[in-house]
This record gives sequence, C-alpha cells and structure tokens, in this order.
Amino acid sequence: MYTVVIHKMTRSYLQGEPVAADFWRQGLEVGLGTTLATLASSFPLDQGPLVQLCRSLALAGPDSAKRSEIRTTFHTTVAVAYYT
Repeated sequence: MYTVVIHKMTRSYLQGEPVAADFWRQGLEVGLGTTLATLASSFPLDQGPLVQLCRSLALAGPDSAKRSEIRTTFHTTVAVAYYT
C-alpha cells in the first residue's frame, strides 16, 4: 500500500513543469530519477508504473514530452504489446 501511495504522489509531482524540468536537469542518478531508473530496470515485465511516470513527465509540458527517454519508453511499450 505504501508503495502505491508514493507512486501516485510521484506521478502527481512530475506533471508540474518546474518539477519535470528539475527532474531532467538532475538526471536518473539522484532524486526522483532513481525511481524512473528502477522502474525501467523491471521493464517489460512490469510496464504499468513506468508508463505512468513517463506519461506524467510528458504531461508536464512540451520540453519534457520531447525527451528521448519518454519516446523510447512508449515505442517499446507499443512494440511489446504488439508482439505479445
């Protein structure tokens, strides 16, 4: 239950443009970036949480949505869904 609440809060925070900009500035090695990196390591076995965080980042604004990490995740998700 605790993990679900943290995940929902993280998704909510990342939809804010200033938070998303800070997220990308810091990278995947610190802060909320470690959450995205952890979720990516369990992909494609557990797609939902990763896709949800990427969606939140994409909703934060055009600069965040254009990031290659977001596009790669969605393209991979579509490919996995197609082949399974």
